[in-house]
Amino acid sequence: MRVYHTPELLPHPSVVTFGNFDGVHLGHLALLSTLSSVGKSAALHRVVITFDPHPFCFLNCKKDFLITDQCTKIALLSPYADSLYFIKFDDELRKLSPEDFLQFLSSFLNFKCLVNAENCRFGRFSSGSITEIEKYQELLSYKAVIIKPEVNASGSRYSSTLVRAGIKNGDVLSVSQLLGRYHSIRGIIRRDRGLASTIGFPTINIAIPEEIIKPKLGVYVVDISIEGTRYGGIANIGKRPTTSDSGEVILEAHIFHFSDNVYGKEATVYLKAFLREEKLFPSLEELKEQILADIRAALSLNF
Repeated sequence: MRVYHTPELLPHPSVVTFGNFDGVHLGHLALLSTLSSVGKSAALHRVVITFDPHPFCFLNCKKDFLITDQCTKIALLSPYADSLYFIKFDDELRKLSPEDFLQFLSSFLNFKCLVNAENCRFGRFSSGSITEIEKYQELLSYKAVIIKPEVNASGSRYSSTLVRAGIKNGDVLSVSQLLGRYHSIRGIIRRDRGLASTIGFPTINIAIPEEIIKPKLGVYVVDISIEGTRYGGIANIGKRPTTSDSGEVILEAHIFHFSDNVYGKEATVYLKAFLREEKLFPSLEELKEQILADIRAALSLNF
């Protein structure tokens, strides 16, 4: 898949979809599967359009919001698309009417088919819907393919809003059911004070990027992927009140049976279960006892 960060001309006849795709949840995957199927059956180049920054972040100067960072989003979208465009979301783009937005897409894409869901919204003040997508088919010479939004077993529609709520509540199970995978946080392993090693539990430390949504603070059962190898462990996501007064939210993970030097390497941490909330301990000895209890609890879950 080729990734574009500007609206470069793509002359190939194509099938296109557009959206924020934050989290790339199961509802998104249904839409992307339709895009891919149409593209393969009609021999059309498969194109996904998304926006950077996320429109909500741009309009509200919002941080602590995104489910997926850009690299993770690219990896999740790549099986379904031949080309991925990150279109800059700014005042100029947000003021486009639905018709002007579709005209904008046609200025650099030779799309013959446009795929989207019944509940899609686009254009100025989110005034565009499938009505406009169907209305401009003849003018812009494309065919509209509209799918129904996917719903889960309880009848609720998959949405990034539900995913964010689950992450904030520490509801790892519901999040994994919405995503079809474990929620993950990616970052560079940084050198810290090494205090955890002095009590027998060396950790890797990752600063969560400011734009990424912060999970409920506490201790999680996790998997940690480093250079393609996946390890089991536990992680504390929080401010480490027993050992630090900085107030910074850090992901601090203890990898079972692991002692390699991995400073500066990239790690992806998958949240598999929420064990307990973060708390202040009167002493390092009591913290050590609790970590041992957390490890026993994690291992008992048999993930």
